[in-house]
Amino acid sequence: MIKKMCQFTDINGGFPPFLSVINTDFLFARGASDGVYFQEIDGERTLLFSFRGVTATICRLSEKADVEELYSFLEFQGIKNVLSDFFFEEMCLEERAVLKITPEYEEFCDTIAITPSSSLSNYESVFYLLSRNGSFEAWYSLFSAKVNKFFSSGVYMMADDVPVSCAVAPFIFGNTAVVAGVFTNESHRNKGYATRCVKALLSELQKKNIEDVYLWCEDKNIKLYENIGFSICGKIYIKKEE
Repeated sequence: MIKKMCQFTDINGGFPPFLSVINTDFLFARGASDGVYFQEIDGERTLLFSFRGVTATICRLSEKADVEELYSFLEFQGIKNVLSDFFFEEMCLEERAVLKITPEYEEFCDTIAITPSSSLSNYESVFYLLSRNGSFEAWYSLFSAKVNKFFSSGVYMMADDVPVSCAVAPFIFGNTAVVAGVFTNESHRNKGYATRCVKALLSELQKKNIEDVYLWCEDKNIKLYENIGFSICGKIYIKKEE
């Protein structure tokens, strides 16, 4: 049986970076279906997952999990994006490597941090750098609220007075952060901008006493992050919006 969680203190379990995502999804739920859900079988919690818009983040807590029930529930809710630490055939998820870095990373910062006082036009440029769909106003409202409450952080690099590369940690909770937005404008790639942005973001997170930083990426980008200091710690399966 699938139920919606009403108490923040009820959230526990799950793969560490996913737990950070799920926690922030609980705190910043916007729509009627947004929030955190769990599946329970014979008194045991078998799945923990959250909805935010058309995106679901899923942790499997037990091998007893009823994936068929979960898939039907996601389909009923109109979910198009799925982030999961296990694979289920019906949704044809693509494999990604999960990488982690610990606090011993080198301090490095030569970019401008995204803060609530930054120019709105710079926020808008970052919105499009990240190839976001939907309303910029809704994204900005949510992101700035999370930055103000220390649940998000980000940096961007300028060229010709326009942000051309960025790195964003949209999920911060406790001593864990998830980097889920690294992007460079096509005309400015292969210049080391993404590396510099990620290092600058790590410095921002270090100031917030974040102990563990996770990210996931395609195989072709693993070397870039390993050179910064990340190492592979697992795999996830993701379906991008159609």
